[in-house]
Order: sequence, then C-alpha cells, then structure tokens
Amino acid sequence: MGHASTFARTAILFCLALPLAACGTPSAYAPESLFDGGYGSTETKPNIWEVYYDGTGRIDGMVVEDYWLLRSAQIAISKGHANFAVLRLKKKMGSRCDPLRVEGTIQLVDSPVSGNALAVLDAQAIQEAMKDCIGGATCSVNAERIAGVGNLFEGSSWDMPGPCFTL
Repeated sequence: MGHASTFARTAILFCLALPLAACGTPSAYAPESLFDGGYGSTETKPNIWEVYYDGTGRIDGMVVEDYWLLRSAQIAISKGHANFAVLRLKKKMGSRCDPLRVEGTIQLVDSPVSGNALAVLDAQAIQEAMKDCIGGATCSVNAERIAGVGNLFEGSSWDMPGPCFTL
C-alpha cells in the first residue's frame, strides 16, 4: 500500500501543478500548443485565410493583436503577396476582460486597394517591424502604427463572457 499510495499522491500533485506551471510565463510568438496558446491559420478559399492568435489571457491584449498581425503578414509573404486585406476581425475576452484571442479573415492581395476591407496592410512592413518577435521572444511593438493604419482593433467587436471582474 505504501508505494501505491505514494504514487497516487505524486500523480495527483503533478496533475494539480501542471496547469499552474503552464500559467507561469507569458506566451511567446509560436504555433498554438495545449497550454501556451499561439497562432493558427487555415486557407478556406484561394487567397482567403482564417487566422487567429490565442493569448490564453497571460499576455497583454496589444501583444495578442500584434501577433495576429504578424501571423497574417507571414502568410501573405510566404504566398508571394505584398499586402493582406483584413475582411473580418473579432476579439474574444476572458472572465477578467483580458484579451484571450484575436481571430479574423484576411485576403492576400498585391495592391493596397481596400474595397470592402477593414484595412489593407503592408505585410513586409509588419514583418520587418516585428522581426525580433519571431523565434520565441515575447514582445510588442504596436505593428498597427508601423503599418500606418490607425487603430485597426479599436472598432472590432469583443465577444465578452459576461461582466468583468478582477481578483
């Protein structure tokens, strides 16, 4: 009984400590993982992408926004386009009104003509401004200002879970 009891206690402590350990450091710019959030993207139609960045509530909202812009810029550049048009943008909030996730639809374009887009952004300018964020560093440089677009996220809708509270 001694070994089984010790093993069971160790297993329980490990399971309880694992989520706490995962919350210890802010998310860095990286693909999504189970505990650290991150980016993800899917091409839904030719040159149309659904892009998200999940900050798991552990990093500043502006950083979540910047990382979403960076991922969108990387997709445009990797597919040979100079710009991307933001067609839809939504931010989801956590229970303490912390930005957990930014998601949106982008269209890869070569000319900066906006049409029905919320904004058309220079992918190379965003990637250059945020080059130090790539490779695991947690950073924010407010890519919106560098791209020359006012505050793209200010008018976007927030999906709120309910009233905000602080601990």
